[in-house]
Amino acid sequence: MLEGIILALKIGVLGDIFLLYEKAGIFHYGQKILEGLHEIKSDITLFSPSTDCPSELKKVNTVIADYFNVGKIKNTASIQNFPFFTRNLKLTSDIHKQVDVLYSPQCRISDLSFFLNLRIPMLTTLHDLHAFMSDVPLLYKMRFILRYVSPKVLLKKRKIFLATPTLSIKNQLVRNLHISPNKIKIVPAAVASPLWTLKLSKEHARDIVEKTIGVRHYVLFLGRQSQVQPFLSTIKSLKKDFHLSVQGVIAGIGVNPLATKKLITQLGLEKNVLVLGHISERLKWILFRGATVFIFPNYPEGGFGIPPVEAMNVGTPVVVSNDGPLPEIVGDAGLLAKNEKELVECVYHCYLDGNLRNKLCQKGFERAKFFQPKNVASCLMGHLNDIMAN
Repeated sequence: MLEGIILALKIGVLGDIFLLYEKAGIFHYGQKILEGLHEIKSDITLFSPSTDCPSELKKVNTVIADYFNVGKIKNTASIQNFPFFTRNLKLTSDIHKQVDVLYSPQCRISDLSFFLNLRIPMLTTLHDLHAFMSDVPLLYKMRFILRYVSPKVLLKKRKIFLATPTLSIKNQLVRNLHISPNKIKIVPAAVASPLWTLKLSKEHARDIVEKTIGVRHYVLFLGRQSQVQPFLSTIKSLKKDFHLSVQGVIAGIGVNPLATKKLITQLGLEKNVLVLGHISERLKWILFRGATVFIFPNYPEGGFGIPPVEAMNVGTPVVVSNDGPLPEIVGDAGLLAKNEKELVECVYHCYLDGNLRNKLCQKGFERAKFFQPKNVASCLMGHLNDIMAN
């Protein structure tokens, strides 16, 4: 008991230091799932530790820990963490009096000061281990070590469960952290495109892209910096081995523009690849809609793989590597490549074969429905009801 109190104190302090969390993850695992819960009219009350809302809680079955005030967020760049420890102790007392089960969209270091004092059932989300195992600065490494030690502490409590977005990530956590599979529920990311995107024809989207960035027909990549190299290699192989000069577009907050442009120069692809870096949400969806093919290569480190689902949402065919969670996410709605050579061949055939693209677009639309906020929210509520029943 004393060790738990000391650990909670240490982590409560550390939680005030680590202020920055991945904004994309917070957005999709927070706001979108809340939209889905609202759509299915579930018995949900939101509260935020940054306000005095807890005193206004009504008796409900479920509470969503609205840590980031996601119900009011317009721009995810404004999201920040804040001090937890003393407020969490007060929140725990309020929650015990008024709710039956708690769901927290993210399992975070400083939440331990909250969780350890919790006496009601709870479900909290843990993603994957790639950042914990990758080469990152020391402070980030400390944060991730604590983050993945925390489930070992949390799961000793009988009524606390973890949620992960895919079966492959669940298996990763079971294998590496020796967590019982019965303690882990699968809740996929909720992904939905704005309604206006599907009213936008492919040709109109390409008109806008051409006017904005000077490119009309292109293959798109949006993901992590670690995936840039295989994407560029694909563009180069198409040009060298298949004599197909394809225009590539790289975008997204996860990409380092300077490092990427250096790679482009080294590969002699200055005329073939355009780097946009961080872009607006509106331009992102227009790029997805107008792309001939969306490429998402080399993803063994884990995560969920939200961009391929976004592409499928707007009827753009996807070509992905057959690793990590991607086969589970894409299914037969995209082309799966076992290696770099096969990735190039898949992009080549998809780029030139209109019938294949149309077939993948239709399958993609159907597959993307599984990740709609309404369906994910129903999945979450099913898990919460099971937890309460047991």
